[in-house]
Amino acid sequence: MRLFIGLPVPPELARALVRFTQSMEIPKARLTPPENIHLTLVFLGEVAELTVPLIDRELSELTFAPFHLQLTGLSTFQRAGVLFAEIEPARALLQLQARVAASMARCGFAPEDRPYHPHLTLARFRGPLRRKVSVLPASLQRGFPVDAVNLYRSSLSPNGSHYEVLVRRSATRSE
Repeated sequence: MRLFIGLPVPPELARALVRFTQSMEIPKARLTPPENIHLTLVFLGEVAELTVPLIDRELSELTFAPFHLQLTGLSTFQRAGVLFAEIEPARALLQLQARVAASMARCGFAPEDRPYHPHLTLARFRGPLRRKVSVLPASLQRGFPVDAVNLYRSSLSPNGSHYEVLVRRSATRSE
């Protein structure tokens, strides 16, 4: 099973981001469908099914208060061919990500070597992006609530990835 832990994005925001990305008309781009737009906290990769209860147990002990995240801009990972919306690295987000990463380390998953860079993947493209990346319109530079952490299964198919929520942990009113 290919797994990751992430934050869901409100469907109306995801749809608005997809409409904006479509308007950019990026040649040979594969747009992220709205139902797949999320904020990854920790990518786990290929995981044996027997490990899922251990992950679930660690996530069941996770407590966090609801908070808001802010979209701030648009950028690319040019080498990887990824167009993304930047997320302000709010303190609550960075603390949550660090706690989730630590809990997954207890499950045997090695921490990432690179710093955490919060973003929403909007499209993947091949080769250099010849068109200048637009700025994120003011209407999309808005916040959204974070009130759950999900364990997702990613299934690859010829039509792209499909994400399924295996475990959902809701925020608590106090930590």
